[in-house]
Amino acid sequence: MDAVRRFQSFNLFAFSFAWIPVMYPFFTVGRGFSDREFFQLNAAYYLTMCVLEVPTGVLADRVGRRNVLVAGCLLLAVSFATIFGATSFLGAAGGMALMALGHTLLSGSDAAWLYDTLLARGRTEEYLRAESRAHWMRMVGVSACDVAGGLAAWTLGFGAAFALSIASVLTAAAIAATLPEPPGAARPASFAGHVRGSVLRTFRHPHVRWIFFWFTAVFLLLRLAFHFYQLHMEAVGITNYLVYGLVLGLLNVFAAPFAAAAPWFDRRLGEARQATGMLLTIALSFLLLWAFPLTWSVAFFALQQIPFALLNPFARNYTQRHVPSAERATVFSIQSLAGRLAVGAASFGVGIALERTGSAGPIYLVLAATATAAAVVFHRTRPRDARHPPAEGVARGGDGPTRGKPDAISSEPGTR
Repeated sequence: MDAVRRFQSFNLFAFSFAWIPVMYPFFTVGRGFSDREFFQLNAAYYLTMCVLEVPTGVLADRVGRRNVLVAGCLLLAVSFATIFGATSFLGAAGGMALMALGHTLLSGSDAAWLYDTLLARGRTEEYLRAESRAHWMRMVGVSACDVAGGLAAWTLGFGAAFALSIASVLTAAAIAATLPEPPGAARPASFAGHVRGSVLRTFRHPHVRWIFFWFTAVFLLLRLAFHFYQLHMEAVGITNYLVYGLVLGLLNVFAAPFAAAAPWFDRRLGEARQATGMLLTIALSFLLLWAFPLTWSVAFFALQQIPFALLNPFARNYTQRHVPSAERATVFSIQSLAGRLAVGAASFGVGIALERTGSAGPIYLVLAATATAAAVVFHRTRPRDARHPPAEGVARGGDGPTRGKPDAISSEPGTR
């Protein structure tokens, strides 16, 4: 089987966590933690990722992406067993920290592997389609595991959902082990110099800087929304674990066609309208959840699946064109670090706000206003100059795609 096809299969299993549909009841009912402690566990996960994101990104750039993908999946399996076995808050937090380490190893390494593999074949013009296909595969896998995990927890208990999660990521590790390591630029000798160069590129290059802040904002809003799903369902009277799994599974089924259609959105809407539209769609979903706190309001979760489906294909494709191979995984890790740091910090505030208000409604309203303001800011600040041309085999003009010759990138940090 072609390596890219095996990579697609890897995505089918690596992100399919069957315990996620019952995460909230597992911690609050199964382990007796409060809502505030639930959000603190999420904060522990995201803040741990912040500490580890850049070092693991550098590791992927220096030792190769395939080995890092295998190690990440194995660590996820260990983390799921640790979380399930934990009976104290500190034990659960330790399991969440292990899961964060596993995710940092996957974060950005998968996209870097895909782009560099296509680059070695002279086929970078296929990246957006391949990335959207990979994201579609993730959603198919997540959808299947959501339903299976909810059913397993409902019929056999929480342990069955965790067992499915472990089996899924171990399958992904086995597939990742068969992937070839793509050739890349010479790996830097200095860890500190590599980090410094990647950070400078992130904040000096106008396009890389803009996508960094845009990604952070969208990632924050979507992750906060996700952590409200089960809480919201309980608040409107839905308490069946099987229903949790079915709802989350159907949401991914709804999202999958949008992920597959990412190249179509790129051609028809262009970058500016896509970026603005995603934020406005998130704002509308929060506004509707605030206005209609009824059982059928779970349908509004579907709106959030559109930007969720398009986020990775859009942000990764945008970033790949402006970052050289040797820094690719590290720059993705810097983006992910910022997004997770924002979610971790916000989770503490959300937990306190929930405790004080006793309702998610006011928080939804604040998030809707935040998303609307972000849409305006990013629409007005997106760089449109041609002084920083695209990178490595893909040329873009304005908001519409055109194909061009490969573009050399200076090794000087922050320059083109």
